[in-house]
Amino acid sequence: MLFENELKILTHLVYTAFFASFFISSQLHGKMEINPPTASLIKRYAALFYELLLLLALLFVADYLFISLTHNAHSPEIKTALQIYLLGITGLYFIWMWMRGQSLAMKTWHIRLVTADNKPLSFPRAALRFVLAVCLIGISQLWALVDRDHQFLHDRLSGTRLIQDKKTAVQTITNPD
Repeated sequence: MLFENELKILTHLVYTAFFASFFISSQLHGKMEINPPTASLIKRYAALFYELLLLLALLFVADYLFISLTHNAHSPEIKTALQIYLLGITGLYFIWMWMRGQSLAMKTWHIRLVTADNKPLSFPRAALRFVLAVCLIGISQLWALVDRDHQFLHDRLSGTRLIQDKKTAVQTITNPD
């Protein structure tokens, strides 16, 4: 089978993340404060769509810069390098934003990303969330429809939550400009 090794790696990654999330949850048991409300599923899907538009603009600029510098986008090696480069740019963008709690789309929709104990994400947790989100794309978003807390699968496995950000909502109402 052509993708047999990749499928084994993906399966191993999902199992590892799944069991790691249980370990993280057991370490936090009894230490959690009252959780802020989870952001609604409609808001999260809207932010996901808006994030896609922003990401397309970012990747368009990154792609233009890469092709301008290499002057060649036709050889297989350059195409592979371009794909790795764009995935790296995407990873850096999301990990950087998630470590700060919000991307522009999340801020627009008053959503904040936190750990299960309502703390900002560390680099390893943000990186784990990114890897899981990429590997489980599509499945994760459908999972939210059947999950008891309506969490995306990559959030459930990485021990993160998308919450309603009251602070941003209050600032918008008091300072509309």
